[in-house]
Amino acid sequence: MKTKISLLKGGPIILPGILLKKATLHQLIKIKLLVAVLLFSSVQSFCADGDPLLNHTKRQYNVTPWGHTRWGLEYLPDNFYTSTEKYPIIVYFHGTGETGGNEWSLGKLTYNGPSNFIAYANYNMQFVNPNSGQLQKCIYIALQDPYWSPDINEVWYVLKNNPRLKDRISNIFYTGLSAGGQQTMNGVLFNQEMASGISAIVPMSSAGFIRSGVPYARNSNVKAWCFHGLADGVTSYTVTKDFNDSLGVGKSRWTQQPPIHGLWNTIYTQTYREVINGQLVNIYEWMLSTIPVGTNIPPVSNAGADISITLPINTATLSGSGTDPDGTITNYQWTKISGPTAGTITNPTSAIATATGLVQGTYNFQLEVTDNNGATATDVMVVTVNAAIPPPNQLPTANA
Repeated sequence: MKTKISLLKGGPIILPGILLKKATLHQLIKIKLLVAVLLFSSVQSFCADGDPLLNHTKRQYNVTPWGHTRWGLEYLPDNFYTSTEKYPIIVYFHGTGETGGNEWSLGKLTYNGPSNFIAYANYNMQFVNPNSGQLQKCIYIALQDPYWSPDINEVWYVLKNNPRLKDRISNIFYTGLSAGGQQTMNGVLFNQEMASGISAIVPMSSAGFIRSGVPYARNSNVKAWCFHGLADGVTSYTVTKDFNDSLGVGKSRWTQQPPIHGLWNTIYTQTYREVINGQLVNIYEWMLSTIPVGTNIPPVSNAGADISITLPINTATLSGSGTDPDGTITNYQWTKISGPTAGTITNPTSAIATATGLVQGTYNFQLEVTDNNGATATDVMVVTVNAAIPPPNQLPTANA
């Protein structure tokens, strides 16, 4: 079968199973288009939603109810798919130098912001909450806009409707630079739902903001840490300063950094810190510090119903469960606390375990559960192992 292709005008065109003696200009155009489509399709087949990129995952997000999509980068906690835990999410709004409309342009998102440090410094998006002292894992996403910076309505649609993320978010944080700084601020100025749904924002070198929306932010619990250098020759520092002042003392903090329109990564690094409320924190730790601290409600352990078995059956299924009214269960642990020496628990760190090798006697098995704040609870169930039932009595046989 021929596979040679000649695209010279008037020459032979040979495709698999096709031989054209003479090619007209119209035919040449059609063949070139066909080849282009085939090449594009073959390349597309190698890259798709879910592919890795510099420690991120490429994602194509639905951003409207009508199926419109935007590409973006995503980073999930290492236990995201093995737990039901909820996490804070950090959303990054890029500047005009990082725009793009397809997956091939996603690498531009790593120029600045958290994505730069995820890509090149192996940030795992885990930070200590200064209030609790506990390590907190975070979700991170960065959508890419082809012209400006991600649309705040499109981002909000993803947060509230994406099937992978919508039920796994505990708190929302926005950060962005230049055009993205503008969108970061507008995220809490567009309507009351958004303002009340976002815990904190970190805008940098903003290009503007919706001044009429300030009452939305002031009527919410959102906090802001604003950055803008006095020598910025692209966007005036007065923009970010006006936003900061409009929110008022106690709701917003202003830092005169970075010195020029750029160098944003000097702020996004974990090593940049300031003393806030007596604690030396970076922007990520500060975000987490804005989460209200409440009294943790301890979990509830349920070891299941008591069981009675009769030898020779010597195994029992321990069907337990755990619930947490204000969080998630992160650990299960079965333990034999009394009973005969014989007997082993398989899968002791699962809600459902199996006790094997049991002998006659009474066993007490305890299920301890731990919630995401480290609180524990226990419950005990009893397995009673009865002696084997002797065989029925046989009548004697007489032999005279």
